[in-house]
Amino acid sequence: MVETKSPADAAQYNDSTLKALSRAIAFSQGEFSLVIVRCNYQGLQQQMLQRLKALCQPQYPITEFIIPPSATTLYTTIQNYEHRELGRGQDKGIDRSGNRQSSTPIDPSLPHPPISSPPHSALLIVGLESVVSLEELLTSTNQVRDEFRKRLTFPLILWVNDQVLQKLMRLAPD
Repeated sequence: MVETKSPADAAQYNDSTLKALSRAIAFSQGEFSLVIVRCNYQGLQQQMLQRLKALCQPQYPITEFIIPPSATTLYTTIQNYEHRELGRGQDKGIDRSGNRQSSTPIDPSLPHPPISSPPHSALLIVGLESVVSLEELLTSTNQVRDEFRKRLTFPLILWVNDQVLQKLMRLAPD
């Protein structure tokens, strides 16, 4: 039997979860950590993302990355994004001090000039439920999991629903 919560209880639970997530982001600065967040409702996900960004701003700005449905590897997709997107200083994403200002979603299909930029405070991946070859992506991610720790110096937050979480636990249990 599933315990249902009143709207007030659910809101309080979501608030405490967001605060714990913002603390995890703060404590993980300068090093890789993998955080998995489960949310099954698109509208609630958007609300929680906005609240999380507000909690973390300006000290730890979060970059939201919408993974393309055609992605077959998470590591390479992030790596390509890093090369294209991090140097995008001409938008509001990087201020004059070199700090990221924007936490707007990124469209990975747009070309961006590669120039240097500071590392993320956190990279939040959304859209995994739309990936066509999700099983291939999760399997390849598990195969190169040590590369994430070696190469990424920021928390990586995967926002998933129940179906993605089940596949993740089955295909990449470690």
